Amino acid sequence: MMNKQLINKLRYLRQMFLNSFKLKKFNCPNCDNPSNKVLERKFLITTLRRCQNCYLMYRAPTLNEEESNKFYQKSYSQGFTSNLPSDERLNELLKTNFETTDRSYKKYLDILDNLYDEKNLNLFDFGCSWGYGSYQLKKRGYDVKAFEVSNIRANFAKTKLNINVIDDFNTLEQDQFDIFFSAHVLEHLPNINKIISLALKILKRGGFFVAITPNGSMIHKKNNKNWNKLWGHVHPNFLDEIFYENLFKDFEYYISSSPYHQNLIESNSNIKKVFEKQNSKYCANLEHHELLIIVRKK
Repeated sequence: MMNKQLINKLRYLRQMFLNSFKLKKFNCPNCDNPSNKVLERKFLITTLRRCQNCYLMYRAPTLNEEESNKFYQKSYSQGFTSNLPSDERLNELLKTNFETTDRSYKKYLDILDNLYDEKNLNLFDFGCSWGYGSYQLKKRGYDVKAFEVSNIRANFAKTKLNINVIDDFNTLEQDQFDIFFSAHVLEHLPNINKIISLALKILKRGGFFVAITPNGSMIHKKNNKNWNKLWGHVHPNFLDEIFYENLFKDFEYYISSSPYHQNLIESNSNIKKVFEKQNSKYCANLEHHELLIIVRKK
């Protein structure tokens, strides 16, 4: 009997094959522009393309929002990130505040804590999965609201970890949050612009948009032989500094790559100093695995 991972792979390739006959499925999923450049290929039928309008790198053929949501409701599997722990295992994780796992948020919390001197800030955690990150943010003192597209994982976060998970963006108010936070979510979205617009709407003036994704930078490609494995089935978007610098050209921003808390030159305290300058646009070291973007709302 075939395992679930293989079945999902075959379903994915079938979907890509069927979508390859539809010209619109090669348009940019972010801005719908048909003009693009092919950068890489996989499985003969899938390609990594660079939009010539917004400069997003994306996998083609693309999926629309309905197709994407169906995948994340029924088929998405990514180990610790997506698998719900038993009550016994959850209790063990809570005792250590997830510090013994690769889903410890210590490095992210160190970044967030350097953005403000104030405490008890309002934070929106977009794409919280089953709540392990929201729990750590909440325990650090942030007033957390969250969203998760998977009903099963959202319900687990609500019932097991007491996370305030919403299911309707219309319940959010304008200028409500100090921080819009997203860890390894933007690379999954069928339309990034839609969520960026939401973030800028619900952030307070001077608030911060903070996102972490796999690093699509060509600088990172030179240092990682597995770079080409970071886009495809699960990651239809491949974010890099070229896309971000164009998208946020009218904003102050800070772009860097991991390890954020270990690099003495590009330290977390330096992030705060960058935003103390007016009209700051800063791009740091991009050689490593994760890509960090911080944008301040005007």
